[in-house]
Amino acid sequence: RWGTVMQELTARGIPLHTVPLVPSKDDLALVSLELEEPIRVGHVARAHVDVVGNVEQAWLALKVAGEVLVERGFRCPDRARVTLEFVPPSAGFLPVEIHLDAPTDADSDPDSNTIATTVAVQDPIRVLHLGARVQGSAGALRDLIGDGFELESITGAAINGSVDLASRDLLIVDEAH
Repeated sequence: RWGTVMQELTARGIPLHTVPLVPSKDDLALVSLELEEPIRVGHVARAHVDVVGNVEQAWLALKVAGEVLVERGFRCPDRARVTLEFVPPSAGFLPVEIHLDAPTDADSDPDSNTIATTVAVQDPIRVLHLGARVQGSAGALRDLIGDGFELESITGAAINGSVDLASRDLLIVDEAH
């Protein structure tokens, strides 16, 4: 099924690296890393990691810019897909690394225990809150929506052409009279 595609890629001089998905009895290996997109600062991101091998207990650690953000234990009876959830610490291009830790008797080749990529993390959603009817409503709204949003709150009287509405992703109007 993939033979024609592989031949076309190699004919064009594109390097092709393959990883056999047949698990060795004494080796555990990371074979793929997929991240759900879009990834936005302040929001939960999900990384799906495929592992092949046989082990009763192993651990995955997800690092962003060298800092461990999440660790998770799992069991792998031939193949496993492990989902790791994390909150990106900042916007921009961030290096993401997954590291596999397993008992030495289940992992004869530690060279296959790390997989890395760089992800694009988007800025927070820009929200303009138009309203001051309720005292303290901006703070309560900020607490409700969380860190994935950049909230600016102004009164309706403050809009006099000086606010660029087009630069906002979301407008919340709380000025009904």
